[in-house]
Amino acid sequence: MMPVLVLALLSMGSERKPRRGIEGVTQWTKRLERLRAHPVGNHFEEIASLLHHFEFTSRQRGRGSSHYLFEHQRYPDIQVVIARSRPVKAVYAKAAVRAIEAALLRDEVHHEG
Repeated sequence: MMPVLVLALLSMGSERKPRRGIEGVTQWTKRLERLRAHPVGNHFEEIASLLHHFEFTSRQRGRGSSHYLFEHQRYPDIQVVIARSRPVKAVYAKAAVRAIEAALLRDEVHHEG
């Protein structure tokens, strides 16, 4: 089985090195499951990191706005808006999970077909 390359994370202004191996995939899968199971009490940075890992880019909606638009790099129609607050409201966490799942589902469809 070939090792899976986990894409580079872009974390609000700083770059992180890509990780290789199953461990990286498991870590991110666990983080996604944890967010799905517990959407209350998460920090913006945790959710943004998860979205960046799954190939979403981010930008602030407007000057001085507390809302950020996350858009998938390959599927620009998959978008989610999250307010930068502590903690992030559950509605935003659930929307992030739905957006990630939509991108993963579309990846599966493209790989099968």
